Amino acid sequence: MVYTQGARQVVRGLERALEGLAVGDRKQVAVPAADGYGAVNPLHVTEIPKELIPPDAREVGTELQTAPRHGQRMQMKVKEVKQDTIVMDLNHPLAGKTLYFDVKVVDLHDPRRS
Repeated sequence: MVYTQGARQVVRGLERALEGLAVGDRKQVAVPAADGYGAVNPLHVTEIPKELIPPDAREVGTELQTAPRHGQRMQMKVKEVKQDTIVMDLNHPLAGKTLYFDVKVVDLHDPRRS
């Protein structure tokens, strides 16, 4: 994986853990949810009318993506199927989870030295 330190391209817990490493360094990192994708937020669970969900996706565990007119795509997961509505979980799939990384630095590039 290639990323730019300080550019917020990886979760902050991993970025902090990688700060100052040199080529050849290895590190195992456990990033708690608070420094990864955050805690599961119950406000990100919502009910929507059943007819807005394709019939073949009306099953608990089905993952869907929004297709917004503006902004980023968002993943959501069917949490519960009710009579007239579908309960959707809009939390990131890794929210509430500790993330584990096994890292080896293979190269560093300092743009100030280019």
